[in-house]
Amino acid sequence: MIAHVYPLKRMPRKCRFFDYLVPDNLTLVRGDLVTIPFRKLTVYGVVAQVSDRSARGIELKRVESHTGVTLKEDELSFFESIAYELAQSVPSILHHALPRPPKRFSPSPPTTFPRDLTIPNDEASSISRNAHELSKRRMAFVHASDLRRTTAIISKYLEMHPQQKCLVVAPTVNDVKLLERHLGRNDGSLTGEESNNERFHLWQTFRAKTHGCLVGTKLALMLVDSTISTIFVVRSGHKSHKQSDRNPRFDARLMAFGIADRFQSNLYFFDTVPRVDDVGYFSSANILPQGHTSRFMIVDKRQEQQASPHPTISYSASVEITEALEQGKTVLCVYNKKGKAQRLSCQDCKHAFVCEECQHLLKVKSQTVNCTRCSFVGPMPYSCPACKSTNIFERGYGNERVAEALVSLFNVEVSVIDKDHPEFKTSPILLVTQYYYEQYFNPFKPSTIGLVVLIDADAPLFTPTFRALEKTFQRTEEWRGLAFAHRAQFVIQTDSPELFQDFYANAQNVLEEELSQRIACDLPPKRRWMQVVYKDEESRKATLQADLLLQKIQALSLPLTVVGPVFDEKTQWHIDIGVLPEHSAILLNLFTTLDDHYIIDTNAFSC
Repeated sequence: MIAHVYPLKRMPRKCRFFDYLVPDNLTLVRGDLVTIPFRKLTVYGVVAQVSDRSARGIELKRVESHTGVTLKEDELSFFESIAYELAQSVPSILHHALPRPPKRFSPSPPTTFPRDLTIPNDEASSISRNAHELSKRRMAFVHASDLRRTTAIISKYLEMHPQQKCLVVAPTVNDVKLLERHLGRNDGSLTGEESNNERFHLWQTFRAKTHGCLVGTKLALMLVDSTISTIFVVRSGHKSHKQSDRNPRFDARLMAFGIADRFQSNLYFFDTVPRVDDVGYFSSANILPQGHTSRFMIVDKRQEQQASPHPTISYSASVEITEALEQGKTVLCVYNKKGKAQRLSCQDCKHAFVCEECQHLLKVKSQTVNCTRCSFVGPMPYSCPACKSTNIFERGYGNERVAEALVSLFNVEVSVIDKDHPEFKTSPILLVTQYYYEQYFNPFKPSTIGLVVLIDADAPLFTPTFRALEKTFQRTEEWRGLAFAHRAQFVIQTDSPELFQDFYANAQNVLEEELSQRIACDLPPKRRWMQVVYKDEESRKATLQADLLLQKIQALSLPLTVVGPVFDEKTQWHIDIGVLPEHSAILLNLFTTLDDHYIIDTNAFSC
C-alpha cells in the first residue's frame, strides 16, 4: 500500500504530495494525520490518498505512525479548495492551519469569567428582536453600534440556541479578549498568541463537542470544522480580517462564506455599517437595522468658515466643546492626521519636499520630516534644495498644531493619543486618532466623555482607493457608536454635508448606488481582482519576467482587465488582473504553474 501524504511544511506552489509505504501494522485512510520521515527530519503530514499499487522498484520511505487525529473528507477537500483559490500548495495551507500534536501536555484549567454583560433597559427589546430575526435567517448582516451591543445580540442568540456549535471571529486580539470576558458562554479563545500545544488541545477539545462557542481571530477559521452550526463575523469591515502581508493571503470574510456554503452553516456579519460588498452579498431583507443611536449634529465647515475660531474648529463645535467643559465632561476630538503639518513647500519656487527613497510627500513632526510610505525619517530642512531659499512654509494641520489651537481656544489641558503618543492621559480634552478606538475604547466600561467631535469627517474620502466612500461612513459610524456607548453628543465636521445627510436619510440607497457604480467600473464584485508581485535583484530579469507573465496572461484569450506592470522600485513590480468570477478558474490554473518568486494575492482588493 502506498500513501500520498501532504507534509505539514511550507512547500513551493507547484508541490502536491509525497509517496510513502504504509507499514503492514497501519491502516490509513484519507485525512489521517501521520508522522513521516522528510529529508533528515520527522514531520507531520496528512494523508491525501491511499492506493494499493506497488512501489514499482522505487525505494520509498515508510509512514512512521498514526497520531489518532483524522480530518473528515469534506474538511480536507475544503483545505484543498482553499489552496487552489489562494494559488498556494496544499502542504503550505495545512502547515499554516493545523497545530501539531504535543509530545507531552498538561492542559491548564479553562479561564472562567463572571458574566457582567449589561444592557440599558431601553435597548433590551431591540437586542432581543435582532436575535430572534437572526433565528429566521441563514445569512444576515446586523447593524451594531459597538462591541457591547454585538456581544449582547450574540449572547441572546446563544441563549436561544444552546445546542448549536458556534464560532465567533473578531479582527483583533483585544476584541477577542473583550468578547471572551463578556460573552457569558464560550469554550476558550484562539488568537495565535497561544503555544502550539495549547492550540492543539483547544482544537481537539472543541472538535469533539456537539455544542459550544469558540472565540478567535481569523486563525480560528483556518481550523475548519464541518460541524460548526453558526459563524459570527464581528466588526466585519475591519481590515485585519484580511491577511495581506504574508502567505497565505486570505480574507476571513470570504472564507466564512465558503465554510457556510460548504457545510451549510449559518453566517452572520456584525458592524456599524455594511461594506458595499455586503450589500451585494446580503439582500436588503437580510440587513437588519440598528436600534437606538446617539444624537448627532452635521456641521458645514464652509458655511461657518467666517465665524469659526480656527480653521479646524467650527463655530458650532466650539460652542458644544465649551458647554461640555462647563458641565465637567470630557471632550473627545478625533483627528487622524499626525505630526505638526502635512507637508513642506518653498514659498519662493514652490518646491515640494518629498522622500528621497520613494518620492512621497514628507510629513512634518516637531524636529523631523517623516515618510508614511517607507518610514524614512530625516532632519527638518532649513533651506530649499532647489533655490536655497529659507522661506519654507508648513502646510496643513497635524494633530500637534491642532492640540496647540485647542489649548489656546479653551484654556484647558489637551492630551494627544496616537501611535506616536500611546500613553493614556486624563485631560479635559483628548485629541485622538483611530489608534484610540482600537486600543482604549471599551464600550463595557463607563466614561466621563460627554462630547465626541469628528474634526475632519471627509479625510477618508481622499484616500487612493475605490473603498474611500465606504471607509468614510464606516469611520464616522464607529465614532458615532463610541459616542452612543458613552451617551455623548456627536458632532460631524464636514465640507460635504449633503453626503452625510443623504447617508443618514437612507444609508441603504447610498450604498446600493455605490454598488452600481462599482459594477459599472468593473470593480468588485463584478470582477475579481488578483495581484501578482515580483521582486528580483537584477532589474533586467525582473523586466523580462513581467513580459513573460503578460504574454501568458494574454494567451488565455479571456476578457481580462490588466493594469501594469507598475515598477515600485528598480527590481520590483506588480500587475493587477481583473477577471469575471466565472473565469477565475482559468487564471488560477495559470497561477498554480508559477514559481514562488511570484507573490500572488487572489483577492487583492477585498479590503
